[in-house]
Amino acid sequence: YPEIYDRARQTLDKNYFSGTAEIFNWTEIAEILEKHRDGKEYNLNVLWAVLTFQIWARRFNIHV
Repeated sequence: YPEIYDRARQTLDKNYFSGTAEIFNWTEIAEILEKHRDGKEYNLNVLWAVLTFQIWARRFNIHV
């Protein structure tokens, strides 16, 4: 599902929303996503948590 991966990659990026840009290690998040996509690790729980947090923060303009 390349369209889901592309959307996740866009959302799990420090440039997605400035309000959350400084709270995550985005390099580590990208590595977690890649390992999940490649089937090396099951990381759905952590990815889903960060993904939904990003969308929520942007939607409600939350700056942390």
